[in-house]
Amino acid sequence: MMEMNKILVVFVLGVFLPDLYKVHACFCPESHPQTDFCHLSSFALVGYVTDIVENNKDRRFNVGIQYTLRFPGGYTDKTHLELISHKGPTLCELSLVTGEYYMITGYVNSDNEYLVNSCMWTENFESMTSSRYNGLLGNYDCSCYINETWGLIPPKATARDICNYDKTTSCEHAACMRGEDDTCEWLLNCEEATSDFFKDLKRKTKKELDNIL
Repeated sequence: MMEMNKILVVFVLGVFLPDLYKVHACFCPESHPQTDFCHLSSFALVGYVTDIVENNKDRRFNVGIQYTLRFPGGYTDKTHLELISHKGPTLCELSLVTGEYYMITGYVNSDNEYLVNSCMWTENFESMTSSRYNGLLGNYDCSCYINETWGLIPPKATARDICNYDKTTSCEHAACMRGEDDTCEWLLNCEEATSDFFKDLKRKTKKELDNIL
């Protein structure tokens, strides 16, 4: 009987522990890149990781800023930032690679720390699609809202301010922007990045970004 109880305990742990782990693991609500850029972050930048310092509590990325796309107060003359990703099974810690260029979004806390995690939109700049890139250059209209499953729409928003998002019919890389009648609508463009596209992108990025910033 004692042996049977041991077997039962092992079976129960084997069945339920994976689910218990999932409950306490990182969970990110699915969101469109435009929502991440416009409404879930307080800063967005293109930069390269120069150094990574870790301890038991967090991982700190020293990032050289190439371009700032959004920043608290609208402008910064900073050339480097320390970005912090807290460690822990539920904290969605972020991993980056030294020397790589990224588009990074995050938020600033009350201690003026620049925080990032794996739920925020962070993407290797070299693998970014052309439509996402064009979104950053202006196609992402931050006066529009995307109606996603978990919702992030202010009460003041009307139907004219909203694009409905259905991943089965809408391109993930599309942009929601106002049309000629001032109603928010999808600008569908699903072109993927290619090596030729990225070579051209690197040539024109500085000029285009400098013109809009």
